[in-house]
Amino acid sequence: MLFLWIFGDNVEDFFGHITYLFFYLVCGVGAGLLHVLFNLHSNTPAVGASGAISGVMGAYLLLYPRAPRAYAGFIFPLPVPAVIFLACGTSCNSSRGSTPSDTVFPVGWPGGRTSAGSCWGCC
Repeated sequence: MLFLWIFGDNVEDFFGHITYLFFYLVCGVGAGLLHVLFNLHSNTPAVGASGAISGVMGAYLLLYPRAPRAYAGFIFPLPVPAVIFLACGTSCNSSRGSTPSDTVFPVGWPGGRTSAGSCWGCC
């Protein structure tokens, strides 16, 4: 939710309230469909908003690639370009969920970003 708070307000300002809601929901549904596609025989449910938040982060990256608004570090905040901040977040989440017993779904992030890219022209 920290990522949604950091990046979501600017994307919502760009799209407007209703279009942003549509965009967010499309990214979440796209990530969920990708989960079903990759886990047809799984009994583990997909609960969470990581795919939708990933789509919002992808939209922020397209809108503001060099914006120094993203901050790294909680004690001493440092301005970091959005490209670097989002690349680090993506690489950290891509390495999770590699074991079958892990409940983290690493395909949710690419699913949200793919949905954001396919929805980009519609919004």
